Amino acid sequence: RKLAQSAPVMATVVKDGMKNKERNPIVDNTIRLCESVGWKIKENIIISAKGSQFLAFHKSHGEEIVTDESILIFRRK
Repeated sequence: RKLAQSAPVMATVVKDGMKNKERNPIVDNTIRLCESVGWKIKENIIISAKGSQFLAFHKSHGEEIVTDESILIFRRK
């Protein structure tokens, strides 16, 4: 009995950043890059990130911070 081969799967965790007080779209750039080399986005799971001391420091000084991150699931085309 021959087993069916499934397409490879890749998962990665990516978080946008802030640059010049604007959100830097690292998640969107990662999706575009992966799709350009043969992966297809299947799911973008957005979760709340707890953050770190670094983020807590910047937030306490009134700076904008990104509080969510994405788990990106890709399949090979």
